Amino acid sequence: MTRWLPTQTLSFALLGCAPHQAPEPAPQPVAPAAASSLAQVLEQVQREQKAFEAIHEQGQRTAKALGTLNGKLQSRGYFRRVPAQPALESLEGQLRSLAIKKLLVLQQFEPTLPKPMPPAVATVLGPGERWQPTLDQLRGVMHLRLDIGGRPDEIAAFVDALPSEVDRMVVVTGTAPLAGGTRLLAEAYYELPLPQPEVRLVWPTLAERLSAAGLVEADPKVAQHPLLAQLKTQVELGQNRLPDVRRLLVISADLARWLLRWQLFEERGRAEMEVSGKKLLGL
Repeated sequence: MTRWLPTQTLSFALLGCAPHQAPEPAPQPVAPAAASSLAQVLEQVQREQKAFEAIHEQGQRTAKALGTLNGKLQSRGYFRRVPAQPALESLEGQLRSLAIKKLLVLQQFEPTLPKPMPPAVATVLGPGERWQPTLDQLRGVMHLRLDIGGRPDEIAAFVDALPSEVDRMVVVTGTAPLAGGTRLLAEAYYELPLPQPEVRLVWPTLAERLSAAGLVEADPKVAQHPLLAQLKTQVELGQNRLPDVRRLLVISADLARWLLRWQLFEERGRAEMEVSGKKLLGL
């Protein structure tokens, strides 16, 4: 948001007359200094209103883009393939079911989770600041060791079936020899907690704006000026717009998370599909 105008020092001439020497003076016109300061405050508020309008327009476009991205991720099963927690029990159950289907025995399922991290703190954004989380802040990686008993060709078929028959995204990264079977080394993914950013956005009151310009509403030179009514209307309009503008700023900031989700899904999805069971097992 645009910075406040610096407080200006106003100097007013003190007008007076000696007692009984002249009739009471007619009302004086508004002091030029007060009029100039009011005009500057009004101009500042109008600039901030234009900034609000720009945020609203951009926020609507961002909300539409986010909805489109969400639709694409939903249609491809992102939230089943990369859930919001490790979900070990369901992952193990699906891997064992697939092994049985391929006439194999999953002898050992051993996951290794990363060390617990301190709870993430929500980022607080000021006007004009952007939220820039990294992929490592979103992507949780679980290393898996699967000891599977069976023939190499059956294990190769098991590996090739992972993308289509297991909900979770599992990328096989290597193998190790095992008596009567093969040890598969793999990764599965989930989302780490990443709090939605908070947006710090304030809309100063009329009194605060006048005070910053060295003015007081009760001063007759201010109260009688026609610009004051316009200023009051603009300040009230901005106050009414504030919740909606703040909501759109939060939506715009959170788009960064959705772009990371898409990046994770595209990158790891390609890696998953490039794994060949036969090549992996040297067949």
